Amino acid sequence: MTKNLHNNRVPSSSISPSWPEDHGWAVDQMPLPAFLCDRHGAVLKWNALMVDLWRSTPNPDEPGRWHGWEQLLDADGNLLSENPVARAVKRAAPVSMDVIAQARGEGAIRATVFSRPVRDGSGEVVGALCAVSVSGPADSSHAKERAAFLSILSHELRNPLSPIISAAAVLRKTTSDPAVAKMVDIVDRQAKQLARFVTDLLDASRLHRAEEVPCELCETQLSAVLDAALDPLGPILKSRGQTLSENVVDRFAKLRCDPSRVAQALSNILRNASFHSPDGAEITLKVYSDGDKLMLVVDDHGAGINAELAKRAAEPFVQGAPPVGRAPSGAGLGLAIARSVCLAHGGVMTLNDGTNGCGAHVELVLPIMASST
Repeated sequence: MTKNLHNNRVPSSSISPSWPEDHGWAVDQMPLPAFLCDRHGAVLKWNALMVDLWRSTPNPDEPGRWHGWEQLLDADGNLLSENPVARAVKRAAPVSMDVIAQARGEGAIRATVFSRPVRDGSGEVVGALCAVSVSGPADSSHAKERAAFLSILSHELRNPLSPIISAAAVLRKTTSDPAVAKMVDIVDRQAKQLARFVTDLLDASRLHRAEEVPCELCETQLSAVLDAALDPLGPILKSRGQTLSENVVDRFAKLRCDPSRVAQALSNILRNASFHSPDGAEITLKVYSDGDKLMLVVDDHGAGINAELAKRAAEPFVQGAPPVGRAPSGAGLGLAIARSVCLAHGGVMTLNDGTNGCGAHVELVLPIMASST
C-alpha cells in the first residue's frame, strides 16, 4: 500500500504504485517553495512556503493542474502553451521556466519554476519535483534592469576568452616542460568552462523567453568534478595563507550529472567561504555518498550568518556584509548559481551557521550517484 505523501488525504489512484517515496524528503528540506506532482498533473505534496505562494492548498483529486495557483502565464503575460511541470514529465528532462503566477485574491508575481522528472526503480517517469524562486511583483522593472546588466556583462566577458583559449592551444604545441603543460591544461580547461558559463549567462538575460536550465547530464567520476572545482581555488587560498582540508570518501565514485555545472556550484561555495574567512584560516570540504545522493559539505571560519540572511543569501544579487577590512567582492551571484545548479539536478542547498555559531555551514545534496553495476 502506498504511503500518503502529505497530511491531507491523497487518493491512492493518483499515485503510481512505483512512486519513489524517498523523494518526499526534498520537499520537506527545500529552503524554497516546493511541491511534487504525479505524472498526470495531480499535486501530491507541498511545503508551507509553497502554500504561502498559492494562498490555498491544491486538490489532490484534480489531475491535470500541475500547480496550485489560480493562473500561470509566460513571462510576457500570455497563457502558457505548456506547463513547465508537464513539460519536464513529457520530455523526461529538467525544465526551468520564467512565469507570471496569479494566486487567489493576490497580486501576480514573477517567478522561476524549476521542474525535474522523478523516476521509479525501473527508470519510468512517475512525476516531477518542483521548486519556485520568486523574483518580485509582476509589474516590477527590476527584471528588465537585471536582464540588461547581464547582457552587457556577458558580452564584455566573452571578448577576451577566445584569445586566451587560442594562446593555450599554441603553448601546448610549443612546450615540452611537463610543469608548463600542466598549467596550460588548467588554463585551457577553465577558460572553456568560463566560455560556456558566459554563453549561459547571456541566454539567461533574455528574461522574456522561457528557458530551460542548460544542463547536460553524462556519466563521469567524482574526481573530474572536484578537479574542475578546485583548480581555480589554489591561487586564491595561497594569496591569503588559507588551507583547504579535504575529506573525500571515494574520489572515483561514478556520477550522472552535468560535471561542469556541479563543479561550478562547489567552486562558488568554496570561493564564498574563502572570502568570508580570515587570513590563515582553514576551510573544510567533506564529500561522501548517501544512497543515490552525493553530499558536499563546506565549513568555514568566518563571522557566520544570521537566520534572516540565511533565508535570502542564495537569492541573486544578495550579499552579506564583507569581513572587517575587506571591500565587497562580486555581484552576489555565486550562491544563487549554486542553488540553481542544485535545483536543476533535483537536489537542495542548505545554508546556516556553523558549529556553535562559528562560520557558515553549506550543504549540497544531489541525487546524482550512478549505479555501480
